[in-house]
Amino acid sequence: MLHRLLLLLWLFCGFGAWGQSGYTLVGDARPGLLPDCYQLTASRAWQNGAVWYDQPLRLTESFSLEFTVNLGADGFGADGVVLVMQTVGNRAIGEAGLGIGFKGLRPSLGIEFDTFRNAELGDPALDHVALVRDGISDHRGNSGFAAPVQLSAVSTNAKDGRDHRVLVAWDAPARLLTVRVDCVPRISQSIDLVNGVFGGTSAVYWGFTSATGGSTNSHTVCLQKDIVARDTFRVCRGDALTLVAGGQSANDRYDWQPATGLSDPGIRTPQLTPTTDQLYTVSYRDRCFSPHLDSVFVRVQTPPTLDLGSDRAVCENVPVELTPQLTPL
Repeated sequence: MLHRLLLLLWLFCGFGAWGQSGYTLVGDARPGLLPDCYQLTASRAWQNGAVWYDQPLRLTESFSLEFTVNLGADGFGADGVVLVMQTVGNRAIGEAGLGIGFKGLRPSLGIEFDTFRNAELGDPALDHVALVRDGISDHRGNSGFAAPVQLSAVSTNAKDGRDHRVLVAWDAPARLLTVRVDCVPRISQSIDLVNGVFGGTSAVYWGFTSATGGSTNSHTVCLQKDIVARDTFRVCRGDALTLVAGGQSANDRYDWQPATGLSDPGIRTPQLTPTTDQLYTVSYRDRCFSPHLDSVFVRVQTPPTLDLGSDRAVCENVPVELTPQLTPL
């Protein structure tokens, strides 16, 4: 009796699009009242909270992080919020009080939104933003990169109960980190994050820490949807993916090019099923109404082919050995 031998080969391409991940809450951090918002501390003494994005950032790729931070309404309160990149893990938390939940996290980089003057740390007599590292917030020549500058361009006190819009942008090829608060540039710093801060590690956890001490405030952060947008996608031929513009448009208008194959070239997250490698660009006006241009490169992965040779007859109960040859395309 003759049988035709049928071999099914399932090939898996593990290069899907970057999806929206969840967050891990630590310490006193709680979900906020609105979607994608997190209360890091309540206005109670010696609170200490953190929220970490579950998917690490890749420092070899450019990115921008857009969020709002509310530093509370008590003009004499404390202590502030720190946007942190670190390799300790997504359950890490530092010291409370003047540590702002950041102190002791090493290695790390922190963008500090400090709302309480600690003279022993070299704090200026105003709410300030600074670029610090390795869990140290001492501005007296410690390990900081960017000296403290006034947090709000219009007031020395940012504890006004308002949501302050922050845009942090990392230009990987230029090794340039910039920070804007309420559309006003605050920090622009050249820095080697991978080698100078993280010892060659290019994937880091990121999130926010906050704390109170004897003085208190409620501290809340709200993040935009799809906050981490990739500049490179890898996808298997025939698979669909969703492109994501790097920022939020002020008027909800986008212009993707080339438009061919996109579900809607006028939205932030169009879908497509690519067949060839392609560079896509998207132009829009960001929340500060500044013109913005992002680029996304889509690389189509082609699975290998399996050659089993010519068909052959196999007698029943007679063992046969197959030696397939895989040929990458």
